[in-house]
Amino acid sequence: MMTLHTALLISLIALQIADAALTINIMRLGGRETNKLLILLIGKFGRDAVLVGSKLALIAALIYWRDQVSVQALALVVAGYVGIVAWNVRVLVRQREIHRAAQ
Repeated sequence: MMTLHTALLISLIALQIADAALTINIMRLGGRETNKLLILLIGKFGRDAVLVGSKLALIAALIYWRDQVSVQALALVVAGYVGIVAWNVRVLVRQREIHRAAQ
C-alpha cells in the first residue's frame, strides 16, 4: 500500500511536470515568466532548458531528500503548486484567446 508521503511526492512530481508544460505553452503564445531568477536563467540558457531543468532538479532533490521532508511540508508545497498550476491553466486559456484574436 502507498503511504501518504509517497502519494504527496508523486503528486508534487506531476505538478512540477504540469507547471513546466503549461509555462512553456504560455510563453510560446507570447506570455511571460514572472519568476525573476528563471527570467535571468532563460536569458542565458533558453526557455525549455531552464524550465525543464529546474523542474528536474527539484524532482531529483525531492527524491534524494524524501525521507527528510515531512508529510506536512509536502502537503503545503503540493497545495501551493495546485494553486500555481490552476493559475497557469487560467493564464494559458487567456493567452490562447489573445493569440487567436491577434491572428
